[in-house]
Amino acid sequence: MAGRIIVFGSINLDIVTTVARRPVAGETIAGENCLLLPGGKGANQALAAQSAARKDQEVHMIGAVGRDAFAPIALSNLNKSGVDLTRVVETDAITGTAIIMVDADGENIIVINAGANALASADQIKNVSFKVGDVLLTQQELTLEEVLVAHKRARLSGGIVVHNAAPAYPLSQSQLANIDYLIVNETEVLAIADAHGFQSSDPEMAAKSLSQTLSLNTVLTLGADGAIMCFGEEIDHVSAPEVDVKDTTGAGDVFCGTFAAQIAQGTAPRQAVKLSVEAASAACTWFGAQQT
Repeated sequence: MAGRIIVFGSINLDIVTTVARRPVAGETIAGENCLLLPGGKGANQALAAQSAARKDQEVHMIGAVGRDAFAPIALSNLNKSGVDLTRVVETDAITGTAIIMVDADGENIIVINAGANALASADQIKNVSFKVGDVLLTQQELTLEEVLVAHKRARLSGGIVVHNAAPAYPLSQSQLANIDYLIVNETEVLAIADAHGFQSSDPEMAAKSLSQTLSLNTVLTLGADGAIMCFGEEIDHVSAPEVDVKDTTGAGDVFCGTFAAQIAQGTAPRQAVKLSVEAASAACTWFGAQQT
């Protein structure tokens, strides 16, 4: 039987507008439309995990929302998909929001307001009995201290920890200690490598250094160039298929959710990376962070 995927992460309402080009400082430009869409790294990844899960796999979302009109929209796709939401709590804070501008090339600029996400607590997973093969998937849009406590609890119970170090934060060796698989993009890997004295402007070299020096399984995502997996001495590049890019928002989250689901299924890590690259590439062909 496949393991469960427990996602401890952010839940947002995304306010998305398309623009011909990204504005420069002090400039006002016209947006072409405005959409209110479900988002948040945690929710995006949980939805992707559910999409990649087998019929006998459970996906649990753990996080926080507000008692407001934003929350039902933010949770709508998770509700429809069958993700377990019993450990999502309501708070008096506003549901987290992300303001997203997407330009004609599909590239984006994102501004996040944590809102209720800042109140999500590792105590919400205190009664989750992790079994061997279960995967805890986390990111960095929640309070980092709570995420680290969640890592420790999962590992002590025999769970596998997959951590997406996004947004970028210079994690210390102790903060990385309970992570089985670290997923980073080019900006994030340099931030962590720099904190460990690996003075390199080359993301691939930084990922290799983290993997080999800290014995940390590291996956470096490269957008249209696929991903590089660095598992000890095993280093491999996985290419991405060519797709018609409409919006890159959430593609990294699809990668993470798919990877967690595959690891929980017992898929070999390299194959898990390959399937995750393919899913993330497909995610660039639709608009918004979540496929509806």
